Amino acid sequence: MTAFLVLTCEREPPPLPYSLNSGKEIVVFFIGAKACGTCDTPELRAALAAMRDTLSRRTAGGVKIVLVGVDLDWVLGDGLDYLRQFGTFDQETIGRNWLNTDAVRLVWRDSLALPALPQVVVVEHDIGVGQRRVTVTPDYLLTRRVGAHRIANWVDSGAPLPALPTIPSTAAPGDHRD
Repeated sequence: MTAFLVLTCEREPPPLPYSLNSGKEIVVFFIGAKACGTCDTPELRAALAAMRDTLSRRTAGGVKIVLVGVDLDWVLGDGLDYLRQFGTFDQETIGRNWLNTDAVRLVWRDSLALPALPQVVVVEHDIGVGQRRVTVTPDYLLTRRVGAHRIANWVDSGAPLPALPTIPSTAAPGDHRD
């Protein structure tokens, strides 16, 4: 008798093919928490639902939009439930309150950032994928919006971003020496 283990997934996986691609990325970090009363409004849910499409229309072809959900709840299950109400993120970091890895990087290490919720932080960087190495340029801060109303107004106005600077690539096009 042969037994098989079948693993199932509650959600559909993203469309194939899976691949790492070189090019520019705009990464949108949404920082919030279930424990934050102003982080759960219909206005904010609608803005986050529209954000990816709005940004995709504003950027040049070939720029990938990446949405990252950052939840600052202490209890991981609470954070996961909280982020799910906003739809699908490409990546999530949950837990540890204001010591969450992304909160430390995006708020505490930026002397001009406000430790307030909710907020959206948008950065741009360039990815170079080679045979054995991936290179990523430092993040360039494009915008930061703090507060549900400010986030919603930003998305409703077309999610304007400053003109993207030219960031020198870490490798010449086609150079895959790694």
